[in-house]
Amino acid sequence: MQLELGKVFEGKISKIMNYGAFVDFDGGASGMIHISEISKNYIKDINDHIKLGDIVKVKVIGIDDRNKVSLSLKDAQTDNQDSKPKLSNNKKYEQKSYVPRSFAKPDPPSTGDAFEDLMNKFKKRSDDIQSDLKRISDPRKGTNRRSY
Repeated sequence: MQLELGKVFEGKISKIMNYGAFVDFDGGASGMIHISEISKNYIKDINDHIKLGDIVKVKVIGIDDRNKVSLSLKDAQTDNQDSKPKLSNNKKYEQKSYVPRSFAKPDPPSTGDAFEDLMNKFKKRSDDIQSDLKRISDPRKGTNRRSY
């Protein structure tokens, strides 16, 4: 049997280790499913998900230069399912767009603040930060680290 990258094959679990499981295919080929490729969820114990001798459908996700085959159980399951997402008719779960905070528009300044007031606040804050930095890195105190 010739295993091809991206194809789904059926094989038998031949060995289970803490880090993954080995799968044998018809024709003498074999590969390994890493524990992270068994399920989309966290797996504490691999034996809770697969057993020795189970027949599983796996997807070939990698073949290295030494012909070691990497397999994925979770990718094979998602390939077999309908690729279209199921939409809910419930408005509570509608798709909402997400805008990262760095791209969100800043709040406009209130009408009561004049430009000079804003500039004075900025200068005061800047001076406070500068004095803190000078105090922290003063070499006469013997340390340049902040004490908490």
